[in-house]
Amino acid sequence: MSKEFITPRDIVESAKKHGDDNVLVWDPAVFRPMSEKEKKFDCNWVPIQFKNANGNIIKRVHIKVKKIVTASGAKPGQLKDGKMKNLIIAFREMEDKDLAFGEFVAKSAETPELQKVEDIKVKELIKEHVDATNEFNKAMIIINKSFQKICQELKDAKSLGFSVRKDKTKKKNSDITVYSICQTTREDKDSKDPDAEPIPLEFPITRLKLMLGSNGQVGVDSWDKSINGWKFRANVYDARKMKKGQPPVLATVKVDGKTCPLDEKNVGTFITWKSVLGGVLEFNDIVISKFGFSLENRFQDVFVKRNKSNTTEPVFNKEELDDMCNSDTESEDEVEMITEAVDNVKINKKTGKAFQKAVKINKIDDLEDEDSDLEAGAEEDGSDGAKASDVDSGEESE
Repeated sequence: MSKEFITPRDIVESAKKHGDDNVLVWDPAVFRPMSEKEKKFDCNWVPIQFKNANGNIIKRVHIKVKKIVTASGAKPGQLKDGKMKNLIIAFREMEDKDLAFGEFVAKSAETPELQKVEDIKVKELIKEHVDATNEFNKAMIIINKSFQKICQELKDAKSLGFSVRKDKTKKKNSDITVYSICQTTREDKDSKDPDAEPIPLEFPITRLKLMLGSNGQVGVDSWDKSINGWKFRANVYDARKMKKGQPPVLATVKVDGKTCPLDEKNVGTFITWKSVLGGVLEFNDIVISKFGFSLENRFQDVFVKRNKSNTTEPVFNKEELDDMCNSDTESEDEVEMITEAVDNVKINKKTGKAFQKAVKINKIDDLEDEDSDLEAGAEEDGSDGAKASDVDSGEESE
């Protein structure tokens, strides 16, 4: 059966017609229990469907996206039995100024007339990506609201073929945790009141899953009837290597000079902060387990144009930066550079001439805290993993 795809625009248009919390539907009589063979704890899956603006129901929620800009690189996600199960990519609303890097900066032209043409071309390119990114984020907030409404309906249902209270320590259905794909607020860390209201984020953050196969590589394990078993398929493609009329090229990275497939340790060097993404995103079921309700999601196929500029993902959020700027004890004078210092002066082996090594300045952006409640039962892993030395982009480094 062929898939029927929807787009972020379809979700936004449906919300205009039916409401932000009413684009997803479910059938109380349709659910899937964990099989006895696999059963480690009580769990059910409730399929969700999409209601289009015209009222038609699309049975599987497969969203086709393109030209959306990431708000983070691929980060470690959920652990299961000590193994990494997935990775997380964050997205948030962007502004034109957020794309002032790399190919989003106009090149210098020879004449004012040509420069004007170049400036207009880049301005249109920025607008195209900002509009696509913001429409996608708006669609994800709508999906999340609709998911939360279904969770409430599941809690309120008088008759289901299963119990929604998997954790028997919960006395009431209302106590069941609902895990969100969107973070819209942050904790008020400055307040001494433990019951202080959370602070709304200026730009809500959506966190979505990129799956890992059982081999630890980035991709999806799908059931293959021909072999009556699971079959792994790598699913991240290098958009910078793609050519018209040619099959897509799987993404790889170079680790210690050797070309390697993407895995949990090196993928963050390829899917970086402010990379451009396209592909297919799936929302198939609501998962009901002892941890609570969560929205099953994953990228089925991902096409990535890696951000190769020197901009670096922020380490500190705005509040942490403000804390570091509050000291009045230091002088506001500019720091004077001692030109006689030779610590970073290198010698070009070919020409014999001295040159000063370029220093990359980290750009600190106003990205809110990344604490995620995306997945029930997620465990934290403090290790950063091995770092790939270079990304095999098919182009010479700049």
